[in-house]
Amino acid sequence: MTAEVDTGLMIWDTASPGTIANVIDLLDKGKQCQLYVAGSDAHLYHFHSVAELTGLETRYPDIFQEARKRLAAHAKRTAKAPPQSEQTLF
Repeated sequence: MTAEVDTGLMIWDTASPGTIANVIDLLDKGKQCQLYVAGSDAHLYHFHSVAELTGLETRYPDIFQEARKRLAAHAKRTAKAPPQSEQTLF
């Protein structure tokens, strides 16, 4: 998904590591991301780099750890996949 967009807007409930994984993935690709944090920490953040996530990562370390674990697993699967032109549905 992140390969197809120029920027991202995510709404995060402070519980989903998938949302944070998408934010990290966008930023790693040099793309901007806006993240609306819902709930008691309600705020709209504008990020340009992964380094800017430090404050949120300090408050939600387990979520960020799981997000990075998911990104690593995805990278490992992608590395094993055949080139796009060789992939088929069947």
